[in-house]
Amino acid sequence: MRYKTVFVFVLMSLYIYSSTKTSDSTLNCKACCSKISLAPAGIMTDHVHEKNKLSAAYGVMLMNMAGNQSGKTLIDNDVLLNTYAMIPKNMSMQMHMLMFMYGISNRLTVMTMFNYNVNQMAMCEMPQSIMNMSGMPMPNMRAVPMRMLTSGLGDTKLFLLYNILSKCNQRLVISAGINLPSGRIDYKGITSQSTCDILSYNMQIGCGTYNILPSAVYVKEFASFSFGNSFQANIKSGLNNRNYAWGNDYNFSTWGSVKFKNYLSFSARGEYYLQEKLIGWDNAINQSSGNDPSCNANNYGEKELINLYLGMNLIAPSKQLNAFSLQIEYGKPLYQKFSGIQMPIKNIFNLKIHYNF
Repeated sequence: MRYKTVFVFVLMSLYIYSSTKTSDSTLNCKACCSKISLAPAGIMTDHVHEKNKLSAAYGVMLMNMAGNQSGKTLIDNDVLLNTYAMIPKNMSMQMHMLMFMYGISNRLTVMTMFNYNVNQMAMCEMPQSIMNMSGMPMPNMRAVPMRMLTSGLGDTKLFLLYNILSKCNQRLVISAGINLPSGRIDYKGITSQSTCDILSYNMQIGCGTYNILPSAVYVKEFASFSFGNSFQANIKSGLNNRNYAWGNDYNFSTWGSVKFKNYLSFSARGEYYLQEKLIGWDNAINQSSGNDPSCNANNYGEKELINLYLGMNLIAPSKQLNAFSLQIEYGKPLYQKFSGIQMPIKNIFNLKIHYNF
């Protein structure tokens, strides 16, 4: 797995290096340096502010999942219910983000991000076996649906962003961040063991660990076109107080954006995402691991995704409202591979509303 991460990082570094060596082909600075050239909605650390400038943003990420998959193969519910008493059917995850940015200098910006998360998961539970005369369970028994819900404040993130390049039509923003474990990891609900027990790992709001969040974003701008690349990582510092840690994750994106109007552009973005396996296990959750695949730490193995997004950036055209910008992005997976039984992604929606004071 490590070689994949190194390969992605080296590839991006070489690409950024070659890109920064190209000459500045944009003669009119005002034509290339505009808010319409902001990165797509799913990229958070792509720009800095001028000294003493402040901005606020609200963002939301919605992710929908359904079914169960191991490796590259979908698994039928009836097959899993031969082994487990309860299985996930579908799940939705919402992350609501409130972000503030402040320019310490023309190149250095500080950013804070507060999260509120909502997780919902519908389960299929096998009813008590209907025994036939031979004493064997009847085949094709219908499953009984059940829904779980958790919500609350998620982890808090702090970033320092620095723009290495001073050219008008391109920027290379590197950032160092830290994840503060303000989200709970002890939500309880109905499990296969009881009506009030610790819910599975994917239903917890936080991760419970202090994480390092490095990133690098390169953007090249022209009069009517821009493109960019980003690398982001989430490095866990150790086990949380419930004896487990989510695996490190790495994200590489590349995109292009076309400006149709001074206030409107459309983008396409490809994303490669890699998450390492979960380390350790929660003893309370592990009690249900034999009856529910989402409670089994062994099913949270390596995850590899390739996603495609289409997006739009919009700036309010009137002078009174041009401090506002809207970014929207919709994505679908092209490739998914899981180590263990996990829920495949169906679609992802990103939205961000940005205001400069």
